[in-house]
Amino acid sequence: MAADSVNVTEALQKQVRTFPRITLDATGYNASFGRDPLLGTLKQLKIRYRINGKDVEASFAENAPIILSMTK
Repeated sequence: MAADSVNVTEALQKQVRTFPRITLDATGYNASFGRDPLLGTLKQLKIRYRINGKDVEASFAENAPIILSMTK
């Protein structure tokens, strides 16, 4: 994994309560995931998951609400 990225899999898995929306405990991605991997730069959150037997990847602008698609 590159130095300018953070693996947030475990943190996200703990937050999956009301699928398809993932609500984070803290305000903002950086606070929720423990650090800002690249200060002063807008980032994207990429989530890979499986729904209906198909692999899906979703991208979210920094601090955007996380709502996963239920169809693919």
